[in-house]
Amino acid sequence: MPNFDGTGPNGQGKRTGRGKGNCNPMPVKNTKTKQDVKTDESIKIAITSTGKTLDSTIDSRFARCAYFIIYNTKDNTFEAIENPAKNAMGGAAAQATEIIANAQVKKVVSGNYGPRSQDALESLNIEYISVDSNKTIQEIIEQYK
Repeated sequence: MPNFDGTGPNGQGKRTGRGKGNCNPMPVKNTKTKQDVKTDESIKIAITSTGKTLDSTIDSRFARCAYFIIYNTKDNTFEAIENPAKNAMGGAAAQATEIIANAQVKKVVSGNYGPRSQDALESLNIEYISVDSNKTIQEIIEQYK
């Protein structure tokens, strides 16, 4: 801070002071509340599922799940899409990610993701979340209402 060059007190490095002074600008806070985000835009969330209904349990495998439940947070609707990649000999991660991207999904909820699935989702800026695989689809949806 003494020279305002980011070296900190006595040249010891960044953030070695007490958090006071000009080298530590105040962070900008997100002014939107959770309620504002819900009403502003529709977000589609894909949940890997063992079946077509909300009573089905989450499928622990992203790329080889039986179904994707696509939940729309704005109008509280869902659709079930069968995953044709579940029995693929290869390329299941790419096929599953393509299905998700075509459905305009912004978040995916599943039990596990392989490294290829993670890479594919990250390349499309789709957020992926891992959860306990004992939950039902309805329980997952309740978290996003």
